[in-house]
Amino acid sequence: MANSIFEESPARFNPVSLVRQAEFKLSLTPSAKRVVFRADIPFDRMPRLAALLIQESNSGEISSASISDESGVSVEFSLETYARAGIEELSDDIARDAPTIEARGKLSAGLLLQCQRCLHPCLYQMEETFRLVFATSEKVADAMPDDLEPVMLDDEGCISLAEMLEDEVLLHLPAVARHQTEEECSFENIPFPQHKVDVDVMNEPPRRKENPFAVLKDIKFDQH
Repeated sequence: MANSIFEESPARFNPVSLVRQAEFKLSLTPSAKRVVFRADIPFDRMPRLAALLIQESNSGEISSASISDESGVSVEFSLETYARAGIEELSDDIARDAPTIEARGKLSAGLLLQCQRCLHPCLYQMEETFRLVFATSEKVADAMPDDLEPVMLDDEGCISLAEMLEDEVLLHLPAVARHQTEEECSFENIPFPQHKVDVDVMNEPPRRKENPFAVLKDIKFDQH
């Protein structure tokens, strides 16, 4: 982003404090228009997402994910005060010095999922933008317009960046993971159902079909 100041985002943050930090940095750099916070969150800090990922072992078998520290979700986002008529009057417990904060950003991740066509790993490259509004109460969250996604803060007005991103990634996962083309699929080593065959039965000569009327030849009928 042009004319931006880049800062490392804390793992857990208070949006209001982060906005004030950004405003202070912008006051020191008049040429900058925004402060962009960025971070790389490893998958092992996102247990719900990690449970859906797979890895391919050395033997080629698919197993549950064993996540390395290098893999994860990358994010860049900016924060600003969200102004909407009526929000301030909703509740007296919203302090004047704690405005509603909006986050806009983008995330990216390479997710190894199981292809539902060939059952082998397929890499899904996720590139998504998001727009969130942090809410301090259910009342504030319910008042948000439909095009905004409210995110609840904890009692201290903070949120975990990993949990926030995990929710966004889970929201944008494909309903059915597949390779982009059938040519990319590998149908080797797929455990198709096997039917047991009795070899002795297969080697037996075919049985002669009995004539159902053969028994009649031994019956003597009276002749008049």
